[in-house]
Amino acid sequence: MNVTIHEAGAVAAPAANATAPATAETPSQKIVKAADRRATATDDEGRVIEVKALTALDLYRLTKLLGANSANQQALNIAMSACSVTAIDGERITPPNSEREIEAMIQRLDFHGLQAATIALVQLQIPTLAEVKDQAGNS
Repeated sequence: MNVTIHEAGAVAAPAANATAPATAETPSQKIVKAADRRATATDDEGRVIEVKALTALDLYRLTKLLGANSANQQALNIAMSACSVTAIDGERITPPNSEREIEAMIQRLDFHGLQAATIALVQLQIPTLAEVKDQAGNS
């Protein structure tokens, strides 16, 4: 399975002779950038599944949609993977707004798509080399 991470606001490197002022990211900019990181994984059916980690607000809304089922950890994990999907084969996906829409997404993804979404989500949790260096205070 192939997984690719996409950084928010990633741009091509500037020309060798171009100079840009070095500015440190603010804590708020880091949070916004991290919230928009996406990863893709190709499932066993050949579909490219793009995911974005759920925010605290997304998780709150999801638990409200699931109601009592949100106490079932397995059901919550499946729903979290399904609701993290932002695109399938480049087609943008609107976040589910009801339990029926969550079920429809689970049915559309099936086991292969859910597995790919989960693997991509795990990859989003692994810090990038730049993040490790930043946390270590190295540049």
